[in-house]
Formats: sequence, C-alpha cells, structure tokens
Amino acid sequence: MAAFGVGHATLAECSSKWRIEFDESARSGDSIVLYVIPFGGSPVRIETRIPVGTDEEQLSRLVMDALQAKLGAGYSIGVDD
Repeated sequence: MAAFGVGHATLAECSSKWRIEFDESARSGDSIVLYVIPFGGSPVRIETRIPVGTDEEQLSRLVMDALQAKLGAGYSIGVDD
C-alpha cells in the first residue's frame, strides 16, 4: 500500500491502486514531483523532468519510467492506452 501526495499540501488516503491522468501537452518545461509513502515506511520522492511540448502519452510514459526506476519491482506500474 502507498499514498500519493500531489501538490504541496495534498495527501491522499492509503490505497493499493492509484490512477494519475494527464490531459493536453506541457506548456512549459518543468518537473512533476510525486511522493510515494509505503505503509509504515518513509516517503520516496520521484521527480520527472518534463520538456516543453511533451504530449500526454509521452508524459505518462516519462512518469511511469521514473516511478519504476525509483520504486522497483515491488510495485505494478502501467500506462493505459
């Protein structure tokens, strides 16, 4: 189980499944930062750099790759088509 914090002060409830949706292309180059907090564990910070003009499909794959790289095999991470 893990909780995802989105934004500066938002903390989601503990759950075994989460869905993150992206809509449209990135209008500016920046980063998305997610914190995954395993139940009873310490927060894991996952930062994904997003180039200007990245479309929602590319963005989904960038975030998925960053989550997989940081969290490892203990988590099932995928992208809907």
